[in-house]
Amino acid sequence: MTARSRRQQTHFHHYLRSISWAAVCIIAPVFAIFALTLPVEATGPSTNGRFVDPGELLQIMNQTSFVAADGMLTIDIGIALDDLAATPLQDTASTEGDTGLQPASPLDRFTIDVTVFGRISDEADVEQPPTRPLNRVDPIPLSTLPTIVDGIGRELYRVELPVRSGEPFDGRERVLIPEPGVYPITVELHDSNGLLATRRTHFIRLAQETSGEATVAPIPVAVLLPVTAADGLTLEDAIQLLTAHPNHPMTVSLQEGTQSQLRSDPELATRFQAAVGQRQVIASSFLDLDPSALAEIGQEPIYGNAVTTGRQGYEASGIVISPAMTEINTPLTEQGVRALQSVGVQTVITKQPGGNGYFTVDNKRLHVISIDEDPSSTFSTEDSGPVVATQVLAKLVLRGETNRAAVVLGGPSLGERPVPAINAFLVALSQPGAPQPIAVADIEQDIALQVAERPSQDLGPVSALLFGIQNSIATYESSYRAGGTPPQQFRNRMLASLSRTRNQQERKAALDLLAQQIDEELNVISLPASQPVNLAARSAPIPLVVESNAKGPRLVMVKFVSDKVSVSLNEQVILVEPGTSSVDVEVEARSLGVSPLEVSIWTPDGKEQLALTTFQVRSTAVPGVGLLLSAIGIVMLCSWWWVDNRRRSNERIHAKAASIALSME
Repeated sequence: MTARSRRQQTHFHHYLRSISWAAVCIIAPVFAIFALTLPVEATGPSTNGRFVDPGELLQIMNQTSFVAADGMLTIDIGIALDDLAATPLQDTASTEGDTGLQPASPLDRFTIDVTVFGRISDEADVEQPPTRPLNRVDPIPLSTLPTIVDGIGRELYRVELPVRSGEPFDGRERVLIPEPGVYPITVELHDSNGLLATRRTHFIRLAQETSGEATVAPIPVAVLLPVTAADGLTLEDAIQLLTAHPNHPMTVSLQEGTQSQLRSDPELATRFQAAVGQRQVIASSFLDLDPSALAEIGQEPIYGNAVTTGRQGYEASGIVISPAMTEINTPLTEQGVRALQSVGVQTVITKQPGGNGYFTVDNKRLHVISIDEDPSSTFSTEDSGPVVATQVLAKLVLRGETNRAAVVLGGPSLGERPVPAINAFLVALSQPGAPQPIAVADIEQDIALQVAERPSQDLGPVSALLFGIQNSIATYESSYRAGGTPPQQFRNRMLASLSRTRNQQERKAALDLLAQQIDEELNVISLPASQPVNLAARSAPIPLVVESNAKGPRLVMVKFVSDKVSVSLNEQVILVEPGTSSVDVEVEARSLGVSPLEVSIWTPDGKEQLALTTFQVRSTAVPGVGLLLSAIGIVMLCSWWWVDNRRRSNERIHAKAASIALSME
């Protein structure tokens, strides 16, 4: 590079730096001014250097969800006074000469602002921020609000808003709500610096029948409580809700894990049954099994056995399960419908779309009831129970304006901690204008539905493996007495492998592992290696040593095979304890010399051989048949000797007589 080029490059770099500094000097002040004009995020007031979450400052604890045309809207709010008291004092100096900061009461510094927004007409708008203010109430000093103490000892501030449907009539400042419907409303907490926290809720203004306003009959709504052993609604939660609302026709659906929990805690089971009363309790097969897929490969008994076993398990705890209803979250084929009907199911509750209706197979109906996912999922909203409950009620009211079909609320969409919202919802159902509570079993299903052509799950690739595992479990069960893995655990693992949540690879791997585990539990019996056995007598007992590595006693069948040795204990079932056992076996040799005796151990059903060995039996005693043959030989020899001796004696007599006769001649 030349000197001239280097100078040009240096001048260019200086030029760029100058431009950059100029840009910074111009843009930085503009950006700072712009930043200062931006609204500060409403994270709450500073409390000794920290910020308070607005959700901690202001909560709606109770409210009226349904308000008469000229009635009263009541909202009870909770305010974190400890956090508010810690906020910095405001400058209260006046122009008359007051100086310094004056201690101010927290209640005097804060106001409540209420805004009612325009009526909404669509369910989706319930969860959207409102945009059309209808009425703004003048700020209410917090110090002027009456306080109440609720049922759990909280001190709340009560906001009362009289409403009117038309012209003022009693001199009170009433909020104008001109027509019935669902209205969003915001409650805000302010101080002299501005907004501190805000909450949004809804209320339903009822129609005034005397004024000719159109009224809509309450929509029927059924509540299905999905009770789990962990996350979501627990058994204790269900007891609380059922006890607090003894007259509500709720239906309880017991999910996986609750059976073992009830069986391990009899006191809990007693309290739960008392809380349920006469209400319906249903139980699924505890896993997401597909009866249609099982029936397609000829395994519909698996589903039936799972349902029957589940019912029996609950009944052992004193819980009566309704056999006529269960939950199924998979499409049903004709074979699947038959599988359900074979175990007494008449109604299935499902999340599958299609609405309430029925399938007809073999001239028999299977009723179908669908859980409504949208309002059900609202219960998982992170807000106070009354606010969430009113959102659900708002959606139901809007639904009822266009669709009179009954709604089922429930399923896993309720969320992990829905108890406060469900409780507030059930409380609100007692208010005039609320939806009509009904039982799930009372829902009408008058629409014919089409069964699915094919199941959503394909179990064909594991069909043969599944049959083999079932046979192995049955064989293992014939031998099992105690210790080790109970046969039912193997069946439960088999059911778990068939869950619709598994893909083909996971299902195949789970079944292969299960088959291996069953084989390991079966192959715990062994016999000693081949060894000689000497018999000094024609028959004698010989010791049969059996080694068991099982964790409990096992039943086994002993078989003997030999051409020259007979065994009295052949194909007998004996109990083998863990460790080394010795069984005396009476054997009888049928010949002299060495005779092989094959000994095998089988499962009691005779389907699987567990161990095999061969004994070499040497007999040094003459067996019974040999003695008989020898005796016969001796008798025959003696007879021959006697006959031969008589013949020779006669010949000598005849020869002597002949000799005498010749001599006389």
